[in-house]
Formats: sequence, structure tokens, C-alpha cells
Amino acid sequence: MKFSYFLFFLGSLVLATTDIYVSVSQDSIFVGDKTQLTVTAKNTTIESVEFPELDVDNENITLSLLSKNTNSMKLSLQFWKEGYHKFPSIKLNINYTDSSSEVYLTDV
Repeated sequence: MKFSYFLFFLGSLVLATTDIYVSVSQDSIFVGDKTQLTVTAKNTTIESVEFPELDVDNENITLSLLSKNTNSMKLSLQFWKEGYHKFPSIKLNINYTDSSSEVYLTDV
């Protein structure tokens, strides 16, 4: 199973701002494989990034949070059926040192 659906997810974050990066631990994902998805916000003016709790309403995906800090979140994904899967939209609330904030929402 290819990870082409991640390309859409990746594109929605990368085009939003150059301060947000997404990485996937492998380029091909097979049924039962665990893969890591990391979302990172990098900028010297970022004070913190608020990541939401994610809930997947899909019995064909297991999602677990591996780690979260002030500027990144690492998720573990495991797929139980081949094909395309609906992944929840991720909302990022970025707080800057000048007290301003921006909200980014990935496409579903």
C-alpha cells in the first residue's frame, strides 16, 4: 500500500507555511506495519504549538501518540486493511513570542 494519501496531507501543511514540517518514517506502508508521522513547527519566534488530541473513527487504523513537546508531535499509525483511509484533520494553534497566534488546519 503506497502512502500517497500522506502526500496530500503533507502538501496541505507545507504550503500553509514554511515553518511547519511533516515527515513519515517510510515511503511504503503495508498492512500491519507501524509507521511514524512527525509534525514539527520551526521558527525562532514560536513560543509554543498546541496540538489537539486526535481521535480516529476508523476501525482499520490504530493511532497512538508517541511523544509531544512544545514544537512537535510524533504519532504511530498502523493500518489493518489495504487501500485509502480517512485520517482526521489536525489543528495546529501556533503561539508566537509577540503574543500573536495562528491556527492551521490540515485537509481531511
